[in-house]
Amino acid sequence: MVFGLSLLYLTLAVPIQFDGNWVTLIWVGEAALLFIVGRTRRATGYEALSAGLIILGAISLMHDWGNHPLSMMNFSTGTQPFANITFFTGLFVIGAYGAITYFHHHKKYPSPYTEGSLLRVFFDYSLPVLLLLVTYIVFFIEIRGLFSFATLPEHGAGGSFGNWTDEVESFRHLILYLYSLLFVAGIYSVNRKWFRIAIVDGGVFCGIVVLTGFLFLNGFPALNDLAAGYLKKDGAGFYFGAWNVILRYVIFAALLLLLLTSRAVIKLFGEEKLLQRFRFVLIHSSILGMLSAEYLLWTGISGDGDQYKPGLSILWGLYALFLIVYGIRKRQIVFRVGGIVLFVATLVKLFVYDLEGAGTVTKTISFISLGVLLLVVSYLYNRYKDVLFGKDEKESRF
Repeated sequence: MVFGLSLLYLTLAVPIQFDGNWVTLIWVGEAALLFIVGRTRRATGYEALSAGLIILGAISLMHDWGNHPLSMMNFSTGTQPFANITFFTGLFVIGAYGAITYFHHHKKYPSPYTEGSLLRVFFDYSLPVLLLLVTYIVFFIEIRGLFSFATLPEHGAGGSFGNWTDEVESFRHLILYLYSLLFVAGIYSVNRKWFRIAIVDGGVFCGIVVLTGFLFLNGFPALNDLAAGYLKKDGAGFYFGAWNVILRYVIFAALLLLLLTSRAVIKLFGEEKLLQRFRFVLIHSSILGMLSAEYLLWTGISGDGDQYKPGLSILWGLYALFLIVYGIRKRQIVFRVGGIVLFVATLVKLFVYDLEGAGTVTKTISFISLGVLLLVVSYLYNRYKDVLFGKDEKESRF
């Protein structure tokens, strides 16, 4: 009891005697030391104290971020990205939380708490989530500051503080998006190889869903604007040069790779058909979105941008035909249903949106093209109906 009171007063004395990052460093270091000693010596009281210090350390770190020049976009202090005390403090916190997580899941040091107890839930679930959030935010702030710092006149860029060009702003957002993709992929790989924590894999899948949605809402327009501006002007006046085009394909490849490898995450939830089908929608929606973005980019550059409405409908119809043909060949109903749904969406788009203000030639080409595709689908269904509906079909494994 006396020793516990000593630790308590020592902890309370830290913010009185020290300022800024020192408070975070001491609290988090104390938390790691108490947990490791408590777990290895089987002194559960130390572990309980460390849980409180972990929370205090996280609160103190958030206070440090609030005063960090890079997070506040204030460069008057001359703070260098990746070379400042707040970043090094964040790295120390990551290392300490990681060490606690490692010892908690080590087979040599089993947890003394029963399933469902408050401390067991904290170290099993809350701490890994906190570790991931801290790791993500620490590097996110520095990367954002790095690109913002590069636009200052004294560092050779053409922009000025508080007046960034649209190109730099868009490029910075997309780099942060790519960082998020790589972060999720890295967490997935590390967790599957060493930890195998189920909640982390669940968080990875949620992250994939969020990142895919962000690409549709903000990513595709920004990628097209950067690439089109660079290609139309032959690179003149663009700070990042050819990277405005290269970045789009790097992001496309990273997202597709992450989506394709997410099948192992779905397996953790058992044979959940709903999740499998949701993943199918994510993958093929992303592929179709990328193809549509490419079509819009190159038609805009070639000067045929006015024809994007019927052109997109034909592209969607061809992709729907591909899904149906693949579904017939592999006898997988989810592909065929997906293709039919896409055909319906394409026809609705054609009548409601495409034909508004379109000329006679455009209308004729659109109707004939989609009509031919529908005839092909009808022929294939009639040609292989005995094969398709004669036996139970396989579920999609894409």
